[in-house]
Amino acid sequence: MSGRMLKVLNGIRAPIFKSPNPEVGSLSQSSLYCVYDLDMAPATFNVFEYLAIFNHEADRKGKEFLLVIVPSELKFNLAASADPAYSVLASLEFRIRNIIVAGAWLFPRCQGVIVLSRRRDVKNLSSYGSVFPVGYSPFNSSTGHLLSNSYRNTAREFASIKLKSFELDFCKQLLVNSGINKDKLVTVTLRRSRNDPIRNSCLGEWAKFVVYAQSSGYSVVVVPDTESLADFHPIDASTIFSVFALQLELRACLYQLAIFNIGVANGPLITATLNKESGYTVSMKIVVANSVSSNAKSFTSVGSKPGENYFWYGDNALNTDLVDSYENIKYCFDSFLRR
Repeated sequence: MSGRMLKVLNGIRAPIFKSPNPEVGSLSQSSLYCVYDLDMAPATFNVFEYLAIFNHEADRKGKEFLLVIVPSELKFNLAASADPAYSVLASLEFRIRNIIVAGAWLFPRCQGVIVLSRRRDVKNLSSYGSVFPVGYSPFNSSTGHLLSNSYRNTAREFASIKLKSFELDFCKQLLVNSGINKDKLVTVTLRRSRNDPIRNSCLGEWAKFVVYAQSSGYSVVVVPDTESLADFHPIDASTIFSVFALQLELRACLYQLAIFNIGVANGPLITATLNKESGYTVSMKIVVANSVSSNAKSFTSVGSKPGENYFWYGDNALNTDLVDSYENIKYCFDSFLRR
């Protein structure tokens, strides 16, 4: 899988490509070098908003893009924990491998990924080709807002991720082997994070919904939180599929194959809402009082009104303020079936 192919590289001499590695020199003038600076942006699913912009800009210029990950000089500490398993999952290296790199390769214009081993190596980028965002400087933190304050609010048409047929075929076979009817597939995505826990899923309510959907003839796949794979009780363990929490391409395939995806608002669901071919996707509890990140300000920062659909949503995605009670979850599902 893509995570295993990642290496921390010296300088910018050996990018990791999606396809067999061509000569770097032949790419220097034809590629757009798009910078994701970990001093200015988080190692979270927020990267998808940037990747969509990078893909959009590359498409506008008729180029491919190479994602350049610039290391942070700041200490990464998403959430302190004594749990060794959680510490690994929350680590920067895990997130670079399994969110940023894997996420970049879901976009059709992405040619490859470069991970700089030293922050100062980014100064050589301009000699290789065009750098985006224009005006980027690793020594001026204000450039971290170049996308959020200008480009994001004017690029209303975000690019869609694009899955390969072999990825979808593999996912289909995995579902069939697990006894899942892909033609009546419903997914539930859990959030059980130590970060901003007020946004987490109410497990007892989701357990009731799983029983309801199954009794109505649907196959349910529950994707646990990557940070808390074993935290799903009282949901039926036979519906839990951790593989989709740990492998980003498979997660995106699952959401595309499903007829209906639902969960409380959480980062991984962006792999459904940024895919025009995904099944209908509902994000619940979208604005939460006293939440650190899912609040009115988080909406206005990306040019949307609090609680409304993000501007990149198509007809297959919906935000709702409804809390995740069984009655509300059932209402969202039944409303979808009546469409």
